[in-house]
Amino acid sequence: MRKDRDYFPVVLASPEKCRTEKEIGPTEQLDFKLHIMNNKVEAPAKKFEPFYVKFPSYIKEMKDRERTRNQKQSKMYHLVKYNCYKSFLNIREEEKEKSKLKKAIEE
Repeated sequence: MRKDRDYFPVVLASPEKCRTEKEIGPTEQLDFKLHIMNNKVEAPAKKFEPFYVKFPSYIKEMKDRERTRNQKQSKMYHLVKYNCYKSFLNIREEEKEKSKLKKAIEE
């Protein structure tokens, strides 16, 4: 692969005659990976889970996160718990307005 060939590979060898499907036996292995690996199948490595997955604190955290995992469930959770769907910023602004009104009434 060179720049003057636009990085295309060079064909070094090609078979003179290709075998047809009739010439290939029914018991012949056609899988190239098996041919390369001496008829051994590659076993994928087992993915180990982290040590903290079984901890009660982790299980509790996952249950808490499940409430806010997606928008629809989060909206439903806030409607049930707070009887409205507001963020903490909206609540803070409402409290500021209430405190301003109280100060204005007291004066």
